[in-house]
Amino acid sequence: MGSPWGHSASNQTPVDPSTLESDNPQVMGPAGDVHTTLADIAKYINFHLDRGESQTLLSAATFSKLQTGLIDMDLNGLLYGLGWNVTADGKVMFHSGSNTKWLAQLTINHEKNVGIFIVTNIAGEKADEAIGLVGEFLVKREEALSN
Repeated sequence: MGSPWGHSASNQTPVDPSTLESDNPQVMGPAGDVHTTLADIAKYINFHLDRGESQTLLSAATFSKLQTGLIDMDLNGLLYGLGWNVTADGKVMFHSGSNTKWLAQLTINHEKNVGIFIVTNIAGEKADEAIGLVGEFLVKREEALSN
């Protein structure tokens, strides 16, 4: 079975990933657009949870810079820094993004030592709502399991 194809909320027809219409133009992706497997996202999450303690690619000081909120977003205590939204206490950071056909949100909770990655192959308001609900459910589930 192949990988799912993305589609927009306004057009329910999946878009062939080999066509130009399947993604934004590269100029719109400041990081060059990220295309990866779920297994590699799990490695990326663990990399950030580790914060340079057991690997040598980046130092703990570099991780501190990458994961620190720098700009007050004036949104319930959230700060923004180097691509991440970060809580004022620095315990939780998250990033979300969409190319209008896919929607993804990555949350890393350093206090609980857990990362949550939610992705859907449709974008739009309903996908935003669904990702929010799934995220809330997973946080509540994690809290219940911790007690």
